[in-house]
Amino acid sequence: MRIFPSLLVCLSVGIYAPAFAATCNFELPDIPVMGEHPANYGRLRTAYDLWSKQEAVEAENCGCPYSKPFSAFTEALSTKGPEDLSQADVSAIRTWSLREGSGILERQMAFMADACQEEGHGSHPRHSERDR
Repeated sequence: MRIFPSLLVCLSVGIYAPAFAATCNFELPDIPVMGEHPANYGRLRTAYDLWSKQEAVEAENCGCPYSKPFSAFTEALSTKGPEDLSQADVSAIRTWSLREGSGILERQMAFMADACQEEGHGSHPRHSERDR
């Protein structure tokens, strides 16, 4: 079983149930900009993780945050598809990640602790009532 570092933090505070953690992960596509600098993979991975968590909190989603595709992330932060990213785009995305990262994680942790603990990792309790 492969668990990613950001998910390991969530596991350590009991936000995600272990069975859920095993199915909640993502892989980045192999895109040209990955070969331009050795750190690009990590920079894009970190930023996609943060963006996905931000999107999940905004949608009040207690489930796995990685439901939106990588292309939605790149288009939201650079207006380009993954194949068209340049080194300058990766730098701008990294700047966003460094600037917004801790705030996103704080909001996500607070949301998960407040809204998602009762059901472990399932739907937001308010979503269940709203969808009936």
